[in-house]
Amino acid sequence: MAAFRLCAKPLQISLAESGFLKQQLPSEDTNFLRDARIDLMVPIAIASHSREAFMVLGPKKSEEPYGSEDQEPLSGIGSALALLFERPLTRKRESAQN
Repeated sequence: MAAFRLCAKPLQISLAESGFLKQQLPSEDTNFLRDARIDLMVPIAIASHSREAFMVLGPKKSEEPYGSEDQEPLSGIGSALALLFERPLTRKRESAQN
């Protein structure tokens, strides 16, 4: 998650030998990403002091990599979903105060 927090935008998963993630992650994590066929991770809520979540997408049916035309709307969806994470916390706090 620390590496993901740094970019705070959709992260294309590249596990090539010279790829950034391959160099930064333990082999157990890269094996998981490869076995799970994860191609793109989109942040929903990323903050070290609260809940964190992200969307995980596999390969596109076209087998083409995710481009900016894919990542921009997915980022918007992630931002909208982040609002849902904030609402339940607010409602719980309001109930506790009453």
